[in-house]
Amino acid sequence: MNASEIYEKLTASADRFGARNPQQLAFLRSVLARCDQQQLAKALISLFAQENSFERQELGGLLLMALRPAYAADLRGLILSVLDHWGRSVEQLPRYFTFLHGPDRCRECLVALLDVEHDETRRQKLETMLWWIRNQHD
Repeated sequence: MNASEIYEKLTASADRFGARNPQQLAFLRSVLARCDQQQLAKALISLFAQENSFERQELGGLLLMALRPAYAADLRGLILSVLDHWGRSVEQLPRYFTFLHGPDRCRECLVALLDVEHDETRRQKLETMLWWIRNQHD
């Protein structure tokens, strides 16, 4: 499956079953584990870049942390791509960024973005990402 097909499968699943249906999560993990990691990560990140639905983002976050697909993407670009739609209660996204880039790099990037961001809503989201990264217990 390519990223668009994965995205469609995920949004349909979240809309039909919600984010935490155990059988559906197991099924999706099984199917998605066989996908190209770049395509999978791209589709999962798209849920945070394009969607405002909590169920869709929560499902994406759960799958990001369960599958942890490798993704060759610039951290700053990733953060900026999701900032307008990411729901601050979905802690898995900043945790995934930490998995990809390490906590120190994530903190540095977020602090740098905070230094130049003037929009209060975006600043709150950056601060929340920073909080999730600083308060990981993995």
